[in-house]
Amino acid sequence: MFGPAMPYRKVEYMHWAKMHSQARWNLVTSGVAPVRWSELGVDPAQLEISGDSPYGYEPLIEHIAVRYGARLENVALAGGGSEANFLVMAALLARGDRVLIERPCYEPLYRAAELLGAEIDWLERRFEDAYRVDPERVAAALTPRTRLIILTSLHNPSGVFLDEETLVEVGEAAAAVGAYVMVDEVYQEFLAGVRPAFQGCDRFISTNSLTKVYGLSGLRCGWVLAPRQVARQVRLVSDYVNPEGVLLGEMTSAAAFERIELLDERSRALMRANRRLLDQFLALARDYVECVPPDAGSLCFPRLRQGSGEKLAELLREKYDTSVVDGRFFAAPAGSAAGDCARHVRISISNETEVVREGLSRVRQALADLASASNPHALSQAAGRMP
Repeated sequence: MFGPAMPYRKVEYMHWAKMHSQARWNLVTSGVAPVRWSELGVDPAQLEISGDSPYGYEPLIEHIAVRYGARLENVALAGGGSEANFLVMAALLARGDRVLIERPCYEPLYRAAELLGAEIDWLERRFEDAYRVDPERVAAALTPRTRLIILTSLHNPSGVFLDEETLVEVGEAAAAVGAYVMVDEVYQEFLAGVRPAFQGCDRFISTNSLTKVYGLSGLRCGWVLAPRQVARQVRLVSDYVNPEGVLLGEMTSAAAFERIELLDERSRALMRANRRLLDQFLALARDYVECVPPDAGSLCFPRLRQGSGEKLAELLREKYDTSVVDGRFFAAPAGSAAGDCARHVRISISNETEVVREGLSRVRQALADLASASNPHALSQAAGRMP
């Protein structure tokens, strides 16, 4: 925590990711490799630094509305996906409201709800259930004070997809108590042809950005798709933190939408190559880890058969110059051993293919080191079975 007078807690994962996650073989970074100016076909000299765009650059809002089947009034811009999530919560939650949040959980989601004074209930997404959302469990956890349900698709950290049939049932449960469902879809476009949850019914809110799938993290282009009245509240809340948008970034983001198919194929080509490497790694490391295979995207959340994610992450940094995310960051509260997150690591395969290839090889070596330290005889047997 910060000082005793501070009403908020540090977001442990984000602080660690910014200050301590870098390594030569980086399997932490979850967005695809950055796009260059030449790939966008944009001349920076033709962009404007300042201009009239009170709630966002209109061509950008139009691109988002057209791509996701929304009206302009349903779109609110934000500075990336995390800000979009925060603005939705700030627009909907009052102190004492209840929020149902998935677990394992991306820490900034529940820390934002805490900061806003909400009371949190947890929806377990269990390894044994392949991290699927159980609508019956959702319905049982709701109360008359539940204002918001928060989910991710693809699930962060497991990469599991939240299918439409499940969403329908979750939406019905939410409607019964007057709650909304916010689905963070920042990784979902790794899957082709999936419509946003927002299109399902008037209880759904989708948040998204160009940061993860399209290699444009630096633009901080995020958005909210929501029923008209909610989108309006989000825009009004944004007045607290954004007197105006960053026109330069919004114009560049609009240009990115004009080339979105090319950017999409760039990402898919990288994921095809890197997913093959991940599948090979999981097969070769099966004596050391078990894993729910991600449905798509850059993330997976393998569970160690023995030992802890913390020890593996430390060994990788110290001996192999490789970084992965300690699974405890996705427990709640962050850093605790809630559930079995302490036995996990999150691995991202969004980096350049050669980085992923070498990084995964080093993870397997580190797993063998840990197994050797605890059971040398078992290791020799396992090593004999590996190609």
